[in-house]
Amino acid sequence: DLVLTGTPAGVAQIFQGDMVEVEILGHSIVRSTVTAL
Repeated sequence: DLVLTGTPAGVAQIFQGDMVEVEILGHSIVRSTVTAL
């Protein structure tokens, strides 16, 4: 699966090695490490 989102003003760029977390409230959390840009 692929989750794409926009970012609000003032949010920093992501970099290789960063952790990205997506949560569906009351259901699940998915955490992934950025490996390539």
